Amino acid sequence: MTYPESEVSLDPEDVATYSCDTYNVFASAQGALGTIQGSHIGYSRVEEIIGEYGNDIGKQVYIFENTPGGTGSLWDTENGTLMETQTYDNQNRLVKKVKNNYSFKKGLNCPGGCNGGSGTEIRSPTTCDFSYSYQPGNDNRAQLCKLASGGYEWRVTTYSGYTESCTETAIFKAKFIRKGYLIEEVWKKLESNETWDYFYDSGAQQQVYNKTNFEYTDNQIGQPTAIYFTNSDGKVYRTEVEYYKGLNIKTIPKKVTKKTDGTIVGGTNQDLDSYGRTSKIYEILEGGTELQRVTINSYQQGRPIDYTFMDHQTDNFLWDHGLMIRHTKGSWIREYDYFENRQLKSVKEIDGLQTNFDYDKLLRLKEVNARSGNIVTTYSYQYGGPNQIQEQTVYSDAPTQTMVREFDGLGRPTK
Repeated sequence: MTYPESEVSLDPEDVATYSCDTYNVFASAQGALGTIQGSHIGYSRVEEIIGEYGNDIGKQVYIFENTPGGTGSLWDTENGTLMETQTYDNQNRLVKKVKNNYSFKKGLNCPGGCNGGSGTEIRSPTTCDFSYSYQPGNDNRAQLCKLASGGYEWRVTTYSGYTESCTETAIFKAKFIRKGYLIEEVWKKLESNETWDYFYDSGAQQQVYNKTNFEYTDNQIGQPTAIYFTNSDGKVYRTEVEYYKGLNIKTIPKKVTKKTDGTIVGGTNQDLDSYGRTSKIYEILEGGTELQRVTINSYQQGRPIDYTFMDHQTDNFLWDHGLMIRHTKGSWIREYDYFENRQLKSVKEIDGLQTNFDYDKLLRLKEVNARSGNIVTTYSYQYGGPNQIQEQTVYSDAPTQTMVREFDGLGRPTK
């Protein structure tokens, strides 16, 4: 048998050695472009003016990690990370600061263990690309077949299902160097955040400091399994979270336990169906005892159709494109209608009377008309000097009532 140079470049007895590179495989998380973090990736500092410029009620300042670009091998997992948020009032005084502290853990990791191992690394056996047309996993021999129809074909020596036989064959030995792909994970996790609230009494600045810590003890979950802080009373307030893991659903909290100085003081637990939807809810009482509170039997469009609280009468719901249009409890029925932008338009009460809602051009609640027009409430809004919401209710058979609420630059009520 002869071997044309165009078909064969190696002597049948030659042994060729091939090796593969090792690749770093990692994923870097990024926020959606509609979020504060995502839309400002690439900036180091962003100021968001609240209200009209020159007549604003304050501003929000966002500070991002923005490491300069380097070589092609630069690990850029820190870029775009929100590091600090600052809030200022309309006098440009700092009233709140939140600092996020992250942990960037790089190293071999195999959540849950690999191939029965300890879970410290991933080594996936593979072979290098080989120019001849046979598959990895054979006896490392390539067969050159001279076809009766003319020409040559490379074949796997361990496979016998070819449609055309060979008139002549030759076996070429091949040596493979198998290398594992080392999967290196970089975990960007929020380890803690520090909060400073600033107050100004007669011009003097005072502050209240608090630090919240996050723990990650489950390698299968990228979410915190515990959140805790030390309060001003010296006690440690801790929330522990266990996540649902059925059917690869690993981000839904199943059990939340609240502790004060190590003692269970409350929490919730829930059973979920095969779609990850809640079917039962339990209240965790002081000391750890669980009491079933809620039962949900069925869903429509991802929303519960029925809801039973302990031994009370069942609430039933009807949904349309994610909006509740009817709520029934025994003979009591409430019906809901909506504008095209999904804002609530009207509510028909259990006595048949209807309450209507109207909104201004900024989509803020403007008027509520109830009891066939006998009770009408209007809302007006003022920004700066001070920030107010004025609510006036006019009754057909009672004096008019007016309520004024005032807020600071953070939206917190002050009066």
